[in-house]
Formats: sequence, C-alpha cells, structure tokens
Amino acid sequence: MAVHVNPRKGDIGTPIELTITSDGSTAVDISTATTKQITLQSPTGTETTYTASFTNTGTDGKLRYTTVATTNLNAVGPWLAEAYIVTPSGAWHSSILRFRVDPTLADV
Repeated sequence: MAVHVNPRKGDIGTPIELTITSDGSTAVDISTATTKQITLQSPTGTETTYTASFTNTGTDGKLRYTTVATTNLNAVGPWLAEAYIVTPSGAWHSSILRFRVDPTLADV
C-alpha cells in the first residue's frame, strides 16, 4: 500500500494505491471485481468514497485512485485510506493505509 509522493494539501494527480491481501502479504486476484472503491478519511473524520481502478489488471490485488480536484486532499494532517471490492465470490476491504498530507506555503 502506498501513496507514491508526499502529498500536499490541494494536490491534483496524487495516486493512492492499496492492495487487497488474504493474509496481510499475499495479494488476492481481484480482476473480476465489479465494485472497486477507495474511501479517504480526512483529519476531521470526514469520509469520501471514490471509484477506483485497477493499477494493472487486478491480478496483483492493486487498486488506485488518483486525486482529480483540490478538494480531494483538502486538509493538512493524518489521513486514512481503505479499499473495498466486490467480486462474484465475495466482498473485501483492504488494510488501512495511513498517510500524511503536508501544508503548502499558503498554509504556513
């Protein structure tokens, strides 16, 4: 699970990637998923759910959401992210990713 850069408040184009695993380390093939979502929780506790896409083909268990608006990461501080998928054989949540959104010069 990763945030590929150190995001700043209001950044656009920040990829947030999570992996669905069966035991914390073995990726689950999610290529048949019909529902793919990533929920972000801001430092204030506000949760927003976004439609995610496969990072590759889904066989590696990886989902990604890339921020598209300045409001996606709209607060400085600790954030949480969790993936949710539905496949013909079940529904799963990922482990929770913890990451920090740093301020821009305008915020300090």
